Amino acid sequence: MTYQLSQIPLFDALADSQNILLAGAGGGFDIFSGVPLFLALKKQHKNVHLANLSFASLKRENSHEVAPSYFLVKLSCPKIT
Repeated sequence: MTYQLSQIPLFDALADSQNILLAGAGGGFDIFSGVPLFLALKKQHKNVHLANLSFASLKRENSHEVAPSYFLVKLSCPKIT
C-alpha cells in the first residue's frame, strides 16, 4: 500500500484548520519534515507559519527583535498554487 504525503492522518486532523503553526527545535529534522508539510498544506490553501528554536545568533542575521530573545526572520517563499 502506498500513500501520498497529503494522505497521512495528520491531514485528516487538520482538515478543519485554516491557520497552522509548524514548529521545530533545530537539528535539521524540522527542515526535512517541516518543509514538505508546509508545501503540502499550502497546496491545500492553508495559512501556514514556520517557527524554530535557533542556536544561531540571529542578531547578526536579517531579523527584527520583537521581544527579548524573540526574532522575526522573514523569508521569501514562492507562491504555491
